[in-house]
Amino acid sequence: MTYETKWKPEIDKQWETYCKTWKQEHPGEPMVKTRFEFMNNFMREKYETETVEMKQKVEEYRREASNNESNDTNKTYQRSVIAPSYNGDELMK
Repeated sequence: MTYETKWKPEIDKQWETYCKTWKQEHPGEPMVKTRFEFMNNFMREKYETETVEMKQKVEEYRREASNNESNDTNKTYQRSVIAPSYNGDELMK
């Protein structure tokens, strides 16, 4: 909803800073976080500070997107990466 328009530039900027800092403080070591993990943590933090109204919009958007038939490929992918011991059906609702 607001990722591309609002948060992506900020995430990109903070990710670049994180990478530079990591390389300076841990020369030669692989980074602990991936960009996806970094982005996910960032978005979770922002979501927690959102208003009830925005959280409702997000939930509505999520439901509509999960009902979209073109999303079948994404659902298949999600099922393939979920730990085998976990029944991911709850994520697909």
